Amino acid sequence: ASAGFNVKIDDFTKAHMMYTIVPVLKVVLLKVMDKEKYRLVEELMDHWEERRKIPQIEGIVKFMSAIFRKKLGLCWVTDEDTQHAFGALKTNGLGQDGRACYMYPDLSLMSHSCSSNVEIVGVPSLQVKFKSKRFIPAGEELSWSYTNTLEHRSTIRRKLKSTWMFDCTCTRCGDPSEFGTYFSSKKCTCGGYKIQQNEKTTCTGCGTIEEISIKELQMLEEVRRADAVRIVQLLEQLEGVEEYHPNHILSSRITMRLLDVCYQSNDKELMLKIMKRSSHLLKTLELLEGVNSRPYTRYKSILGEIAARQK
Repeated sequence: ASAGFNVKIDDFTKAHMMYTIVPVLKVVLLKVMDKEKYRLVEELMDHWEERRKIPQIEGIVKFMSAIFRKKLGLCWVTDEDTQHAFGALKTNGLGQDGRACYMYPDLSLMSHSCSSNVEIVGVPSLQVKFKSKRFIPAGEELSWSYTNTLEHRSTIRRKLKSTWMFDCTCTRCGDPSEFGTYFSSKKCTCGGYKIQQNEKTTCTGCGTIEEISIKELQMLEEVRRADAVRIVQLLEQLEGVEEYHPNHILSSRITMRLLDVCYQSNDKELMLKIMKRSSHLLKTLELLEGVNSRPYTRYKSILGEIAARQK
């Protein structure tokens, strides 16, 4: 404001350009306010050459630089300073439900894996803590997941590419069966599984090639938002549909949602269905996430409550 720049935000619940500009500004200011921290920022990857190819990104960053120089009087800020700050935050920033963004230079050395062996404990702040998701043998590299790895494989890989600018080559991505779960693969009528290859699927049995169905991704979103009544309807709708085998992401997500919103139900028949489905869910979560992971411990605990109530 002292430089003659005022911002009016009418609705603080909606996205605003200033929410993107402020973190970038804070990083840029380190160049003069804390040169030692800025040296660490300079060493972080920004993937700018890849990011500038994304529509509108280069223009947005130029707009930020113009605000810093012309509105805030920071004449020393270069376009390159803003580009690096923006890219470093996108690549290395760790969010707190959209309310804050932190950068931990040491953490940037830890690799991503869709079958990571550690996960974040609590919410990031001045410190970030991790715990193991499974037994970690001596000498194994520590890894964590940059995104939700209980999504469809196509969603995970698309997000990793668009946000962090790389094609994942972890052990899970290198295994078409996703550790034998076929989590992202529907079952074919021939008995094989429809494995994703780029934007198509190929059956392991008959070799049939199909386009990836957007309907499946839409159904996953519906499951995520479903209340107790709707999730039971979806369960009844998809029961007996063989392509959604017990380990499939849609089957797993329905079971997870049932446990989330129906675990206190007095419907004994529904509880029996949930308990039967949950053995498949826990095995899938064990293989994909580990027995000490949040999803596994959460749903095992809920199942324990249901079992205790039925005695």
